[in-house]
Amino acid sequence: MRIRVGAASAALLAMSTMSAVAATSRPPLVLAVDGSRSISQAQLHASADLVGRFLEALPADASVGLIVFEDAARWEVPLGAAPSRVAQALGALIPAGRFTVLRDALIVAAHQLTEGGVVLLVSDGRDEDSAATVEDVAQACAAHRVRIVAFAAGRSVDEHALRRLTLLTGGVYLGRQEGVGTDTLATAIGQAGHGLEPPEPVATPAPPPALATPLPAPTAAPRPAASFPLVPAAIGAVVIAAAVALIWGLRGRRKGRTCPRCGSLIAPWESECSYCLVADIAKQAPTAEPAAPVADEQAPLDPSVFNKAPVDKPLDKTFALQDQNILTVRQHGKPPRSYFLHPDEAFSVGRASRINSLSLDDPTMSAQHFKIIPKNGAYYIVDLDTMNGTIVNGDRVRARRLRPGDVIRAGEVEFELKVQFKRVT
Repeated sequence: MRIRVGAASAALLAMSTMSAVAATSRPPLVLAVDGSRSISQAQLHASADLVGRFLEALPADASVGLIVFEDAARWEVPLGAAPSRVAQALGALIPAGRFTVLRDALIVAAHQLTEGGVVLLVSDGRDEDSAATVEDVAQACAAHRVRIVAFAAGRSVDEHALRRLTLLTGGVYLGRQEGVGTDTLATAIGQAGHGLEPPEPVATPAPPPALATPLPAPTAAPRPAASFPLVPAAIGAVVIAAAVALIWGLRGRRKGRTCPRCGSLIAPWESECSYCLVADIAKQAPTAEPAAPVADEQAPLDPSVFNKAPVDKPLDKTFALQDQNILTVRQHGKPPRSYFLHPDEAFSVGRASRINSLSLDDPTMSAQHFKIIPKNGAYYIVDLDTMNGTIVNGDRVRARRLRPGDVIRAGEVEFELKVQFKRVT
């Protein structure tokens, strides 16, 4: 009887310990704060004060980290620090940098939260020069069980972008910083963290009570001798040998796909070494000024030209036609636009406005996606190490010579190289 009471007491103690751990466990929290100059010092301090008051209410053993992002994303305070340390670092932030890699910072935070957690985003929602897209952020957060809570701070706020990030990750967008309080912030983070808590420890069952008379150990029945299946073993050996031969052959073939000039590996979709091709192209070609769409030529006609009377005046001037290369852009929801390609200047395309001849608001494109470079009367396209790649006539390329009629795809935008004949006197 005493033994049974002791076992029950041990089980109750284990259950109470589990309840205490579950009550104090909470998902880790990462603060992702925009430290660029798009947010003023006063706005940054107001946001830091709001978040600091929230951090003061957290238990001292809460796991918190701080990422600050501008030209790059960096861990100002590594994950696992005490809330007081993060609050102190927040108060010392000073705006810096020229760009805002918001999406890259969220990817870094999601990869650090390997067991799930919440990211509190403080930003104006604008992103410049990130390599990651919104879809990349959504996939990373889904894979690591991460939810984003955000509020807006800054002079010019893109609330649509912040609302989209929180919606895709199952989080909450709280609006502008001026309308957010510590209670609202705590409630939103609590809701976002629901279901993301660390797994509870499994209770170890209490040992069974000792018996006065031990039971005799069961005697094992004799096991029949196993018969070795010769036919399946032979088939398995043949399959393994064939797989080894195939892997060895592919390895040798891959080793053989190297450039004889530079030794670089040639991708399966390439017929020649793109690295040597890029080196042969004049990469020093100056980049063209920001391009302006080509206006459609509309020559007004005098009604008298429709008369069938003979022309009574001799032609006193001869006109010539000169070919002009044009890049036509087709983007969903917008009319087609055409741009001249200068015969002596490179033409760059991407999301960033200050470093490209043509900037497009497609989130699936890179900041600088590709360049079209003239050389010896021809044009070459060069992919600038992009995540989603550059597609020419259905083939992914690093570098390729373009010909009239070639269709280029970057992100969700389609381009076509055309030749237009221009009248010259």
